[in-house]
Amino acid sequence: MSEEKKSVHDNEVYASPLEAVLFFLLPGFLQGIAFWYLTDRIDEAGSESLIVALMMAVMVVPVAHFLTTTRGTRVIAAAYALGLGVLIAGLYLLAEASFGASADVEGPLLAISAVCGFLIAYISAPFFRTVMERREVPTHYPSLFEFAWNLPVIGVGTLFFGIALWIVLGLWAALFSLIGIDFFSNIFGKPWAAFPISGAAGAIAIAIVRERETIVLALRSVLFALLKVLAPILAIATVLFAVAALVQGLDLLWDNWSATTTMVCAVALAVALSNAVVGEAGQPANPLLRWTVRLQAIVLPVLAGFAIYGLWIRIGDYGLTVERIYAAIIVCFAAAYAVAYFISALLPSGWDFIRRANLGLAGLVFIVAILVQTPLFNAWSWSVNDQIARLERGDVSAEEFDYAYFQFVLGKAGERGLDRLAADDSLPDHDLILEKIEAVRAAENQWEFRNNEYITGRTIEAALTEQRLEVSPEGLEVPDTLVEALSTARWTVSSCIEGDAIQCLLLRTDAFTAESGRYILLRHYSSTNVSVHIIYDDWEGGWDIIDTEQMRFSSRSAANAFFDAARAGDVQPATMTIETIEIGGEIIIPEGLDDTDREIFSIVQSGEAEPFAPDQP
Repeated sequence: MSEEKKSVHDNEVYASPLEAVLFFLLPGFLQGIAFWYLTDRIDEAGSESLIVALMMAVMVVPVAHFLTTTRGTRVIAAAYALGLGVLIAGLYLLAEASFGASADVEGPLLAISAVCGFLIAYISAPFFRTVMERREVPTHYPSLFEFAWNLPVIGVGTLFFGIALWIVLGLWAALFSLIGIDFFSNIFGKPWAAFPISGAAGAIAIAIVRERETIVLALRSVLFALLKVLAPILAIATVLFAVAALVQGLDLLWDNWSATTTMVCAVALAVALSNAVVGEAGQPANPLLRWTVRLQAIVLPVLAGFAIYGLWIRIGDYGLTVERIYAAIIVCFAAAYAVAYFISALLPSGWDFIRRANLGLAGLVFIVAILVQTPLFNAWSWSVNDQIARLERGDVSAEEFDYAYFQFVLGKAGERGLDRLAADDSLPDHDLILEKIEAVRAAENQWEFRNNEYITGRTIEAALTEQRLEVSPEGLEVPDTLVEALSTARWTVSSCIEGDAIQCLLLRTDAFTAESGRYILLRHYSSTNVSVHIIYDDWEGGWDIIDTEQMRFSSRSAANAFFDAARAGDVQPATMTIETIEIGGEIIIPEGLDDTDREIFSIVQSGEAEPFAPDQP
């Protein structure tokens, strides 16, 4: 057999159905079983992080092998896939050990590790195949370009097959269910069956799509044709936007929180479309597309500049956070691509410059994707140091400082930061800082702390003093127990505390027939809408708050007149008759009216006027 024929056979994905079963179908099935086993045991595991790391490895290793293996590279592809899985899982464990300390940190860490793991795998696979399968140098751009763009085509084909398979299986189960046999619907719906089936389906789909190389090339050609149509449209849109934004001014642009994200997405899409036009070698044949890429490249630095400026404003106003640090990395890469493509537009041989820039930036992305998961790149500690510096400079007060972010989001670095704040008695309002730290460490989660911090007895008293919460009669002394009760009714009084409500009135009234203390809270929260809350002494030293139906007035002046009547004391008892039924002398009370409702509204069990009331002390 000649070397050429041997090379052709070596590059085959599989040569027989048996090979497809042994190297794709069976490993995919086992992958599904392993993934199901780990997901089923994650809640029982002593180390949840280890289980998550194993799940990442189980997801990465088989898929990486399916996407890179050929008959001539079975062993080396398996070694590459295993090494890739160990690297990605190991980086997650390293990041969790370095930065994690609470459940709130695990989500962001897992998201960062997942994104970085995807980038590491996506970038490394084309280089591996170029060297091991094509026997080319790692920088051979045509092979890298082909393998990189083949991956999304293979992914789409695999996804389509998976969806089609489950439609068929669903129909299979439905047919048998029609005749009373639910066996298949029960089986297919179980995770222990669904995961292995999906794993096997994905593996065999990858094998089939990769083996039909002509189909992959045809689909990629169709994809490029579509992207080339979009390239001029995006170029025109971004040029017009850049001009309009510079003429209109940037103030309106930064009123929208998503401006930076939109700019980065525009740069990323422009880079992808430009690469579809540039191709793997030579220059684009169509003059319109050549000028489209050059025009797009010229405007990219403007978009990247907008993104940098928007992020700079956010950091200047609110300081560094983990999210903003990682956003800064993304923005910096967008700017790097923008500058590189801008330079290419100025060069006669700019097409080759774009390809060299793609290689260099891909390598840089690969390195950064590894570094950001190590202690060398500790976004958590950097965020802590910057936020503490803002407190020390007076950019943020002790009252406004985000203690919950330190305790529940910044992990170990956040805990150390709170220790620093507690130990530094030179900070302004240090007693308040100690109080906040004690409260945040006592809270079970950040939402509990933020709610307790947001409305307290102190904030209620401040609202009463500043008449954001008006009292009637004027000069009324509100009991401390009622202040405490209002602080727990956060959604009821929040707009009064913030000052968002048009007016709020706490009215002491004797209009009710029961002898317990009664108050009415009126909240004018929009132009014509008013809520009324009845507050009464529960005879045990506490207060109960009953919401009533929201009131809608014909105009704002009518709502104001309602408040004026309340201030003037125009509050009298009223009787509302509810028609119901009586059986054997027992009156049937509508559902939802419990003893509390019956007591407050004087609902009685007989026709006598004597109201229902609990035993009084």
